[in-house]
Amino acid sequence: MLMRKSKYLNHYLTHLKQDVHPDCLPTLASLEEGYICYLLELTGNNLAKTADILNLHPDVLINRLKKYDVWL
Repeated sequence: MLMRKSKYLNHYLTHLKQDVHPDCLPTLASLEEGYICYLLELTGNNLAKTADILNLHPDVLINRLKKYDVWL
């Protein structure tokens, strides 16, 4: 199954293919936040499906959403 990339992830993947200064690269936290938001968009904001895809307990996903200040 083909999945579309979010604009957020596509932006960073494009930069990774180029020679960039290490200070310009995204942090792991920003990539995680972007990927979680992408999956939420893909699943129609379904927390259970998103947590299942990430192999996380839904409570852990909710804690990460709070950490990144992401509201549904």
